[in-house]
Amino acid sequence: MLHHWVEGNCYGKCGKCKKTIKSYNGITGLQCRWCQLRLHNRCAPHVKPECNLGEYRIHVLPPTSICPAVLDRPRSKKGMVRSESASTCLSDGGGQYILNPRQVFNLAKEGPLPVLQMFKDVSSVRILVCGGGDGTVGWVLEAMDKVQWATPPSVCLIPLGTGNDLARCLRWGGGYEGESLYKILKKMEKSSLVMLDRWHIEVSETREEESNIDRIPYNIVNNYFSIGVDAAICAKFHVEREKNPQKFNSRMKNKLWYFEFATTETFAASCKNLHEDVDIMCDGVSLDLSNGPSLQGIALLNIPYTHGGSNMWGDNAGKKVKNCKSKKKKKKKEKERELSTSSFNSVDLSTAVQDKREEEKEKNYRVRDTHLFH
Repeated sequence: MLHHWVEGNCYGKCGKCKKTIKSYNGITGLQCRWCQLRLHNRCAPHVKPECNLGEYRIHVLPPTSICPAVLDRPRSKKGMVRSESASTCLSDGGGQYILNPRQVFNLAKEGPLPVLQMFKDVSSVRILVCGGGDGTVGWVLEAMDKVQWATPPSVCLIPLGTGNDLARCLRWGGGYEGESLYKILKKMEKSSLVMLDRWHIEVSETREEESNIDRIPYNIVNNYFSIGVDAAICAKFHVEREKNPQKFNSRMKNKLWYFEFATTETFAASCKNLHEDVDIMCDGVSLDLSNGPSLQGIALLNIPYTHGGSNMWGDNAGKKVKNCKSKKKKKKKEKERELSTSSFNSVDLSTAVQDKREEEKEKNYRVRDTHLFH
């Protein structure tokens, strides 16, 4: 394919003569829409007309790969059909577009399923989920289950949600902090491919009178499954956000709402003594909950992080094991704790903070993708 030159508004150095492009005498300079090559007008004839899509060619869908389709719906007055879902493209913030506009879609308009159906026959397709958190990633993964893929795609995410526990587990950090998209694309190329377990939950009624109970909306677990105080807090958050979405337009506001619901639940204690109403069978063996602490919530974890960055088996547990080596009794208790589930109260939920250890921050973005399997 050939270069697609856009005249004017060029800055930086010329890709041919390496001199600064100056435009104070008028609209000068040329820039290729696809490979981002910038040239003086006088240097353009000395450059090959073929475009190689530039440094990020591995991420860019060439325009020659898109074929027009016969549309049944009527054309607009100007004789053109415009796709609303592909009307935007990924930009670096400086007005320079990186990807093909046909690669970027707004999930809020049509959802992920139509987009995934469009690329189901493309080999080596990779999906970048940005602008959301764990819920958005789960939404995309759920839609991927409904598509018959030629080759299962890999998924990468830029965390912009509230909890972002899955992003932390995959070393993408607890939230996007304005990093250059060019750097993120480079880190995607160097990252590793890993597999992600996804669990299916089956719910059945134990008594006939329970047949009219509402069904659970989702039965696939990506991060964790829980019942009790944390589930009650998340349910209140979800209901309130559905009623008043304008109140939940930033991560900081969402965290404050979580803090409010958690504080309210601390005083209400609606899930107090949950262990008296729950029986847990693990590999056919019933767990004895009566001799343990009073429970307000039970969580089954699929990843280390939960509740917005809390690591139930993180450095704290390791340090305690190291400090208790000299004392046999404490060592025994610590060993028993490692083999059992961690316990926490509702106050812990309201004070859960993002884990920002420097050591882990240096190891960020080492893992990129997740594959689906059944």
